[in-house]
Amino acid sequence: MKYFAKLLLFGEYTIIHGSQALAIPFSRFKGAWRYAPDKKDRQKNLVAFAKYLSKGMDSKNPIVQLDIDLLEQDLEEGLYFKSNIPVGYGLGSSGALCAAVYDRYALDPYHRKDAKNYPELKESLAWMERFFHGSSSGIDPFICYLKQPVLLGGKRPVRLRKFPDTEDLPFHLFLLNTGKARQTQPLVNLFLKNYEQKKYCKKIEKVLVPTVEEAIDNFLKEEWKSLIKRFREISELQWTYFRDMIPDTVAPLWKKGIESGDFSLKLCGAGGGGYMLGLTKDTSVLKKLEKRFPIELVFE
Repeated sequence: MKYFAKLLLFGEYTIIHGSQALAIPFSRFKGAWRYAPDKKDRQKNLVAFAKYLSKGMDSKNPIVQLDIDLLEQDLEEGLYFKSNIPVGYGLGSSGALCAAVYDRYALDPYHRKDAKNYPELKESLAWMERFFHGSSSGIDPFICYLKQPVLLGGKRPVRLRKFPDTEDLPFHLFLLNTGKARQTQPLVNLFLKNYEQKKYCKKIEKVLVPTVEEAIDNFLKEEWKSLIKRFREISELQWTYFRDMIPDTVAPLWKKGIESGDFSLKLCGAGGGGYMLGLTKDTSVLKKLEKRFPIELVFE
């Protein structure tokens, strides 16, 4: 069983204050269980993770029931999680691991298609992922476990969405590798601090949130011409209001995209490093960008 990375297409930060967000599984990066021939190659963080989960099982009301004895036995025998999902890049490296542990060791797991239990499933996975981040919404492991596009936030509950046809798209959607890992929480704290300012808050709620909602709607309805326009608008708004989340190494390129109209960049998750999400209609632009930063196509 393979566990794919997660990619947040739209909704970074705005989901905190009411907008929808669209996240998809990203099969370019993945992880799977393997056994190491040499026990000294075992992942130490998995042993510590198992201890964290074991303490949770000892509480009076455990959030999730796991077969800890089997997990510890498997780890002793050399089980490890082999993954090429980069850590600190916003693609859900810890989320994929939590999904894999839940899938293999949950005693009474929630079914992937059982929508009525999604809130409980997400909370269970959130508790597991807190070992790695101190806090977690559960979104990353939730996406990695379901392996389907998910629409989050807004006034409706979490729901699965049919993936649109991405063949013969009139544009290239790509990930630009900044070459720099980042930590999410300080960036979220910065956003929350900025959001306390009345003018900033009003722009996010009245301008950015509706634009994000429209982009999600365009994507799901395959309204590609409108999506390209919305993507550019989000890029411009993030340049204005999320400048601190844009790495200095990428900022000149981001600005060039806005001014030339040849391509657009936006945050992919918290920003600050990791990947940026980009869109261009021109293949030659991709080749030029690749001379400066590694590029991964989202849809091939």
